[in-house]
Amino acid sequence: MQKLKFIIVILVVGVLGSLIRPTPVEGAFPCEDVGYQCGVNSPNCWDEYCSSSCGDGCSFDSCSGGTCNSYCDWNNCPDGCRYPTTSGGVCNECTAYCDSSCAYGCSSESCSGGTCNTPSSCDDYCWSGCAYGCSSEDCDGGVCNSSPTPTSTPTPTNAPEICSIDELTCIDGYEYICSADRTDWDYLRACAYGCDTAADVCSVSSYCEDVSCGDCTAGGETGYRVMCWSDETQEEFLWESCIAFDSGYTQDQCETRLASNDPCHAVNDTCGGLASCVLPLVSRIDSCGWQACGVACEPPPVDGGGDPVCVASYPVKAVLSLPVSGGSTDTLSVNLSWSPSTDYGNGCPQNNGQTVFLEAGDSSPDIWVASLFANEGSYTASGLEGNKQYYWRVMSSNGSLDMYSDVYSFITPGIVTGTLFDASDIDSCALMGSAPKISGSLVNIVGGVSYAPVTDVLGVYSQIVGAPDSYVVTPVVSDPYSSTPKLTCQGASADFVVGGPETVTLDFGFWRIYGGWWQAIGGDVYGGGGIESVVPVDVPANERYLIKNDANGNGGLAQYGTGGVIELGDGDGVYVSESGWEAESGYGGQDVNYEYYTAKMKVLEKTVWSGVGKPVYSPGVDGYEIYTYTGDATVNFDVSGGERMVFMIDGNVTVSSDVTVALGSHLTVISSGNITFDSNVGEVHGWWVADRIVIESTGDTATELQFKGEGSFVGWDAVELNRDRGVTNNTEPAEEFTYRSDLMVNAPRALKFSRYKWLEQAP
Repeated sequence: MQKLKFIIVILVVGVLGSLIRPTPVEGAFPCEDVGYQCGVNSPNCWDEYCSSSCGDGCSFDSCSGGTCNSYCDWNNCPDGCRYPTTSGGVCNECTAYCDSSCAYGCSSESCSGGTCNTPSSCDDYCWSGCAYGCSSEDCDGGVCNSSPTPTSTPTPTNAPEICSIDELTCIDGYEYICSADRTDWDYLRACAYGCDTAADVCSVSSYCEDVSCGDCTAGGETGYRVMCWSDETQEEFLWESCIAFDSGYTQDQCETRLASNDPCHAVNDTCGGLASCVLPLVSRIDSCGWQACGVACEPPPVDGGGDPVCVASYPVKAVLSLPVSGGSTDTLSVNLSWSPSTDYGNGCPQNNGQTVFLEAGDSSPDIWVASLFANEGSYTASGLEGNKQYYWRVMSSNGSLDMYSDVYSFITPGIVTGTLFDASDIDSCALMGSAPKISGSLVNIVGGVSYAPVTDVLGVYSQIVGAPDSYVVTPVVSDPYSSTPKLTCQGASADFVVGGPETVTLDFGFWRIYGGWWQAIGGDVYGGGGIESVVPVDVPANERYLIKNDANGNGGLAQYGTGGVIELGDGDGVYVSESGWEAESGYGGQDVNYEYYTAKMKVLEKTVWSGVGKPVYSPGVDGYEIYTYTGDATVNFDVSGGERMVFMIDGNVTVSSDVTVALGSHLTVISSGNITFDSNVGEVHGWWVADRIVIESTGDTATELQFKGEGSFVGWDAVELNRDRGVTNNTEPAEEFTYRSDLMVNAPRALKFSRYKWLEQAP
């Protein structure tokens, strides 16, 4: 706290007045007769009067001159009188006062200066090193206010202009300059001496310094050179001037001081002694020339009188420790730590404190971020930009002189972010805004260090990553989405080079995996309880049918039992067929199953089969052969050209490999139980009739084969279609059934039958 000392000088001016005495007259009047005068030689008295020797007047008059008033002789009693007397009084020994050396004030006052307060019992004060004042005061100097540097905010388009180019304004000790777009104020600098409210700029914007002795002449006398700058950064030189040495100093004294590297302390005050300077100026002038610019650095000349004054010395610089210089941080809020100065030197007056400077991209940082007490050794810098190299240092101050630490640097991390979305219905990243988002999915970010953020409810992931470094980004999504992205919008790698972008955005779109579905080509389908096949909307529009036309343009009829429905999903543009043929009509005929054909072919010649492997083909005169087997059989062979084979199996049938039937040939397998197609079976031809048709799955969508059936597949109780090909379901059916008319043409007569309806007609 700066204390102002007022010396009150009281001047007592004595006014001497002339006493006019009447001329004495001789007479014979009694002395007590004061109404008459008497001569000098008369036995009678003078009139009563006050003697002129009573400097402060008389308490009463008498013929002998009166009785003098008591008074205090101020000339001899500078501290006043204990009590007045006619001779000038008895002087006080002193007046009790508080010594100005008591930094925290006095607990009591005395002639010796009083008893100083200790820090524990001091008057609260605000440390002058708090450039922006104190939020609270205490014995240690109070808690400094933080910088009121405004936070930049986005400027709306076509915002009205609020200032003009190069215009300045000063608010709360900070100077701002009009922004380039004239819509906001940009921070320029802190005003060490507050704002000049009249000019609306910093109160102090220039300073001078004594740069050399004896190299110039002023008024015929050897002098010293003074140089002035626009501000303390020395960015703009103003002028230089030659000032004559004061008569009390010699050039030798000045040169000795400079040679001994003893340049006096910096004086933070307003110049008053340099006629050539434009006021106000902050002095950085030493006392080589004994300038009347702040406090002198050493006693005035002996012949000039005066008291010795404080001589300032520099503090020892602080030693920075963390973050390690040149290293990287993993957060945008960085704790800076250092060892404070071990010796703050001598200040005039002593006001120890520290200032932290931090700036991105400048190896000589001069942007103020914090003012701290002398013993503090850490500061947390928050709100930093990502992927930037920051430089920082600490300035130790004692109230007169400043000392900077070394400069350290650190690199802030970058940010990888993006969105995972459902791209099933879109083909461009530009449309991702309207697409459903994928939440709760892991995103692997692998570089020098690995990270694994999870997407939020909006499908967004965000991760602070160390820089500089390069990363590969791999999303890990689960059902019902494909593991491989359909759309990789900005690539799958993030490269951070110091000074490059703070944030890298990588968005990914995925296929929605539909369940396995089936499709018929060029033939009819029937479901007694209804028909279901959920056709994905991702299938091309010309493929989005339950029954697709064959190469010849032939379609088919979808028929279902009474009360049943056709369920194709809720996707747009999905239809039964191009023709739209469908019928709610139950099947009222006979079950043409194993029992039926056993009875029908009872009298026909048959060949007993072993139930495994392809039998020897020996057709009869009708050009076909019927094979029978009781028990569970396995079919794993093809039917060659011209072969027409019928298998009647009283048991279950397993198809363990692909089965093809050449054109001009025929194959029928009729089972009394189930016909099961193994998961490794991809293509099967022929007529297959059983109580239940089962197409098995591997359970692995990545390896699942598409089942292609050509011919007819009849399950009188049920048909189980279990194939699921994951993301491939989005483009093609898991099971595909194609009608083959040549199998009908080449069917043996034993499988065919005619129906007749007799109707009697009137002649």
